[in-house]
Amino acid sequence: MNIKIAEITDKPIVAEEVTKLVLDKSHGADVTFVGRVRNHDENKNVTKLVYEAHPDVSKQIYELTSIISKLFPEVTLATLHRVGNLEIGDIAFIVAAASAHRDESLNACRALVESIKSNAPIWKHQYFADGTDEWVNSP
Repeated sequence: MNIKIAEITDKPIVAEEVTKLVLDKSHGADVTFVGRVRNHDENKNVTKLVYEAHPDVSKQIYELTSIISKLFPEVTLATLHRVGNLEIGDIAFIVAAASAHRDESLNACRALVESIKSNAPIWKHQYFADGTDEWVNSP
């Protein structure tokens, strides 16, 4: 398997550093998806987010990444999801994929993004400018 990193972090994510992990001279294509904290959600102004995760989430992210790696064995993958307090503009989630050809990188990147977003037990607590808040994807 070509997995460089697949886990959660409470440290700021630097996109260029994660992308560098998947690069190789044999790769002609690399794709990086970056999910950032935006300042709105459903017509409400978001002021900040707090991500919380199940204690086993790093293991689960690695397992999900392994599944995608087996489906796309020619692709090198790296992914991180941030937990803790995030401000507007911070990177919350990143997936980098690289391979000899673009289709494999594009397809693997999308598959991993969707798999983690659908299956990893990570919960988002949004705070709004009007003083309200909400949990997203929480049990």
